[in-house]
Amino acid sequence: MPKAKVDKTILINMFKQNLSISQIASVFNVKQATIYNNLRKLNVKEYTKQYRPYKKLNENDISKIENLKSKGLSIRQIAVEMNVNYSTIFRRINSNKIANKLPRNSLDIKLIEQIIDLKSQGLKLKDIAERVGCSVQTVIKYVHINNKNKKED
Repeated sequence: MPKAKVDKTILINMFKQNLSISQIASVFNVKQATIYNNLRKLNVKEYTKQYRPYKKLNENDISKIENLKSKGLSIRQIAVEMNVNYSTIFRRINSNKIANKLPRNSLDIKLIEQIIDLKSQGLKLKDIAERVGCSVQTVIKYVHINNKNKKED
């Protein structure tokens, strides 16, 4: 299949006239990806600013993600707080094993600490669950996560 021909000067002019990528693609009878690729190859700065607003995360951002995750915020809430896409946070958390990776519906961090503290005092799981106000299964889950984290350290 032959490559689609896109006149570079016309492409740049159309883009500067604020035509959408789909409108430009229909004029040239090509896919939108072809237009994106041509703009990228031409190093059109407006394209870079307009269509690539990705923010690279630095070490400070990663520590902020860890902090927010440990406070019990969801991935979507963290993404809004950090002004990045949900998938960026999701990938970063999965790739870095961030902040003791708490389960999705996690308890407040203070309750988790209370569970761990009561367990270290030797209380039975059932008694801990009654004191904290959650199920025995939830207590088991957080005790297990705590034990797992101790082994990794």
